[in-house]
Amino acid sequence: MKNMTFLRQLSIIRSRISIRSLSLLTLAIMILGFGFSAAAQDTTNLQGQKCPTWVHDLHTTTGPDGKVYATWHPPVDPTYGCWFDHEHGSDPRQYVGFSWAGMPPFTYTGMQVGIAEPHEGFKVYVSNDDLNGRAFMFIIHQGSRGAKRAFTQFHSVDMFMSDRSGNKLVQIYTMADFGYGSPNCSGVGNETPAQFEAIPNSGSGYPFDGHQPQRRFVPTVGCAATRAYETWTPIVNVNNVFKFMATFDIDNPSTVADPNDPNVTHFMCEYRNQNEDCASFYGTRWSGNKRNIIAPQYDVTNRGSAEFYTDAYGKAVAQGTPGAIKQYVTNNGWSQRPCYCNNDVFRPQNTWLYKGNADPLGPTALLGGFPFGPNAPKQPPGGNPGNPTPAPTTPAPTTPAPTTPAPTTPAPTTPAPTAPSLVVNVNPATANVGETVNVTIGVANVTNLYGLQTQCVVDANVLTGVSRSDGDIFNTSNSFFVDTNFQSDGKWIVAAARLQPNAPFSGNGVAYTLSYSVKSAGSSSVTCSALAVDSNGNELTLEIINGSFNGGIVVTTPPPTEVTPSLEPTEPVVTVEPTGDPATPPSSTTISGVVSYQNRTDNAGIIVSLLTPDTTVVASVTTGADGTFKFENVLPGTYGVTAVAPQHLLIGKLVEVTTTGVIEIGTLTLPAGDTDNSGVIDLVDAGLVGGNFNLVVPPAPTTADLNGDSVVDIRDLVLVGSNFGLSAPVIQ
Repeated sequence: MKNMTFLRQLSIIRSRISIRSLSLLTLAIMILGFGFSAAAQDTTNLQGQKCPTWVHDLHTTTGPDGKVYATWHPPVDPTYGCWFDHEHGSDPRQYVGFSWAGMPPFTYTGMQVGIAEPHEGFKVYVSNDDLNGRAFMFIIHQGSRGAKRAFTQFHSVDMFMSDRSGNKLVQIYTMADFGYGSPNCSGVGNETPAQFEAIPNSGSGYPFDGHQPQRRFVPTVGCAATRAYETWTPIVNVNNVFKFMATFDIDNPSTVADPNDPNVTHFMCEYRNQNEDCASFYGTRWSGNKRNIIAPQYDVTNRGSAEFYTDAYGKAVAQGTPGAIKQYVTNNGWSQRPCYCNNDVFRPQNTWLYKGNADPLGPTALLGGFPFGPNAPKQPPGGNPGNPTPAPTTPAPTTPAPTTPAPTTPAPTTPAPTAPSLVVNVNPATANVGETVNVTIGVANVTNLYGLQTQCVVDANVLTGVSRSDGDIFNTSNSFFVDTNFQSDGKWIVAAARLQPNAPFSGNGVAYTLSYSVKSAGSSSVTCSALAVDSNGNELTLEIINGSFNGGIVVTTPPPTEVTPSLEPTEPVVTVEPTGDPATPPSSTTISGVVSYQNRTDNAGIIVSLLTPDTTVVASVTTGADGTFKFENVLPGTYGVTAVAPQHLLIGKLVEVTTTGVIEIGTLTLPAGDTDNSGVIDLVDAGLVGGNFNLVVPPAPTTADLNGDSVVDIRDLVLVGSNFGLSAPVIQ
């Protein structure tokens, strides 16, 4: 645009000469020949009107490359009082690290690779308390008015992070991989999106896989009438020192995609509210301004310089390379543990974006959202949907009906269990319709508890699940969760796994609490089943003491655990051919031992190798079911014994051969959880297990089934948790 070009040139001129040199500045403008002056613009009667283009072009900032870019602006221009037909979310000036972050340069990242992302799609999220001692400002390109978003795999995600005092921790600019697009349609059982269907031409670079965590679920013409929201989940990896994953949700997207034609725009309200002005930002409730961040997760593992250069996709490049971006990641590593639940949901609410059900004015608020209310446009088309003013009414006099308080029934007491138990405590046992009933999931007399999975079932006609809260055993500071939320059939599945370096739990305590609302009069049993495991995923037997709402206590004991018969040893023997002087008789030294998976009865398929100090493989063997191995005729020297298998980290042990005989190195257990075989157990692995939780194999991928029992559950989740952050090789 001509005026935008002028403003960019003017910014460059102002950076080179004194603002006081008015005559020189005026001369420069005349030489540029734009013929622009404030008098040429009609500034009258803009109050309450749609802003003209030249007002929009006043909102600019300078990017890291010294160029001028459009930036954030409020929905109502503070100078002229006119309104814009789009919004950008939180006010960056509210960010505690604004002094160093500054205003975000929209389109800067994409332009480094020649991608001009539409201005209206940039959305800002600011929180000065992420509940983990840090603050952030995220800028994501996620507009919902363009149908082509369903076909565009890479979108910019710029991230600024600090401690709560504003000290810089992260400043990165990247084009994030959002994977393939999929229709946000119902899948099996009308419960899950059609994750195994890809929108044609919506991704490239690698084959489509329905289990990939990076994805865009977008409403399409086939199901927009029943499923209107959309979710985007990126994977960000900047030079392998900063990794990020979260789900960005839009509850009221503006348009619907046609999988067969990216050039056709269908407005959502054509399917949902046909009487609205669908093409107007203010004329429909489907304007894309109700957005959430779900479970932001990030890992920092930088051991080098805090400043470095990458391309726009996060790959390291040399300074001065065309398109190189200067990045900053603190080298004091930290990580935000993942949580697959509703506790880490940041969402908008009128003038604020806030976390979950927290006070919208509290410290967890995402600051400076869409300012409906006192600063809203005077007369936006279609009225002000964010803060409607009801017509004044005079209430008719009423005589309150006498009320009789409902009798309070104390929660029934249960004799203290003496065996390892799961105790379900319902409090209160009787309550009125609309009141809250808390179901505490506790354990007693447990030893080495590291993970717990429960499924609690109630009568959905009587109780409705509302929220889950942390316990003292599992909480957001020491664990991650998988929470399916309350289902319409009354089921609620929650799984929690502690994270290393947290130790296993022993004794009595509260795992977590499920809160229900009383939906109607009546009674309901609260029947929970449970699976408890240790840090290796081995099951811990629990007696289950269930509770009831308006009922008694039911004690159930799980059936005895079937004992798997022991395997007959089938130890493979490898004779190492001597590599020394043929005249020297071979050594009779033997190295033997056992390698095992972390939680499998069958240890077949592990490759065990004997290596010299220069990593030359002297011999290797693939184990049988019992995991035993033996290397014979090993010459004197220093060796490494390594073991590796898919979805496990390589493990090794140094062995010094100085005498003849048998050297027994014991048992080497491979750490499980490396689902993508990247050599590190991180958010990608947690994402795959969490994303396929409670599914059987197939359709869940075998890579998520870490213990090989054909179901993805707490046994697999706890393996990721107990090894989270480990990287290969693991030396014992």
